[in-house]
Amino acid sequence: MRIERLQLIGFGRFAGKVIDLAPGLNVIAGPNEAGKSTILSFIELMLYGAKKDGHMRRSYLPQYELYMPWSGAPYEGTLVFRLEGGRRIEVFRRFDREREEVRLNDADMGTDLTGDFPEDKRGERLFAQGLLGMSRPVFVNSTLVRQLSLSEGFEETGDLSAALIKARSADSGSDSSAAKALGILQKALDAVGKTERGGRSKQLLDELFMLESELEIARAHKQDLTSNKERSTELEARIAEIEAEMRGIQSRLSSARASLLAEQLVKAGHHREKIEEHAAGVEQYKDFADFPLDKREEVTRLEDRRVDMEMERGKRSEAVESAQKELSGLRERLQPLSPYLSLPQDADREMIELRTRRTAAKDNLKILKSQVSTDLARGEQRINRHGELKELFRAIGDDAVERLSRMIEEEEALKEELLQLAEQAGRSMGQR
Repeated sequence: MRIERLQLIGFGRFAGKVIDLAPGLNVIAGPNEAGKSTILSFIELMLYGAKKDGHMRRSYLPQYELYMPWSGAPYEGTLVFRLEGGRRIEVFRRFDREREEVRLNDADMGTDLTGDFPEDKRGERLFAQGLLGMSRPVFVNSTLVRQLSLSEGFEETGDLSAALIKARSADSGSDSSAAKALGILQKALDAVGKTERGGRSKQLLDELFMLESELEIARAHKQDLTSNKERSTELEARIAEIEAEMRGIQSRLSSARASLLAEQLVKAGHHREKIEEHAAGVEQYKDFADFPLDKREEVTRLEDRRVDMEMERGKRSEAVESAQKELSGLRERLQPLSPYLSLPQDADREMIELRTRRTAAKDNLKILKSQVSTDLARGEQRINRHGELKELFRAIGDDAVERLSRMIEEEEALKEELLQLAEQAGRSMGQR
């Protein structure tokens, strides 16, 4: 197996760190606390996970807490490695307890290989054992050479690592782990022995000093993390309150909008009914839609003339009625004298002529009455039409000059007819 690429999206001090490894020997060098051990732990945890072997799914290694991202980035990463046969595998792992996930893909084909490997009772995908042919302890002891690893005379390396990790992740009140680490180191010094210049002892003391410094830094980071978590909790509570207020406001706004829309719909219905009524009324007067506004004075003058003609026609109707009454009175007065009237010679001829004239006068009187009735009806019709024109003029100010002109011509013709009828009535009265 050859590891080709590491992407530490969020792991310990690294965030968005990408490391491409070339074929052959790769040397990662740097001062203390540069992150060299972090990279080795990243490779281990990416392949074998952060849960303890042989434990339940919620039991994690001490490194899990140690390498939680300091920057708050997602606790996850990817690793690409090539097998001896040339097949390239890409591993994505999310370490977050609440959203744990492991995905394996063929790096060249892009196919999902996750389901090709079984899960154990912890929920871990056992792909590293199958692909690499070695368990976690074998891989760690044969592949990863960590700082402070002692090959002879020191079997408590695991205890030392656990004590140092515990001391680094503990709060300021637990110094027993640091004391335990010092004891283990002292035991290691006794087992190794002193060199001529005491170089090994000095190296271990320097390592211890660096670990104590690292412990102080870890405590400070942990305190900052605790403060950030408390602040995050407060902000989340405030966000929840604001979201609740927003939901209430949106609910009230929706109710107000619905109420306003209902009112507008009711008003729109009333306006529609009025528009339909006006449209029906305007339809009756569509012929007058082109009434020119500059003819208003002329229309007013014609209206005054029409009123005068109506008054004159009324007077003439009264004169006709008066003539009829006078004719009836004369007939009543002549009726008693008819037996005493002496008939001259040719009385039969004159009587026939008088009867003929009387019949003609009656016929003329009937015609005159009919014409007067017709004229009265026409007058009423003209009055009604004039009222309609006035209403139309008030409502839409449309043009009715042509119709009024025709009405005036009809009034003039009616006037002439009335004069002729009056003359005929006068002549008939004169003949009688």
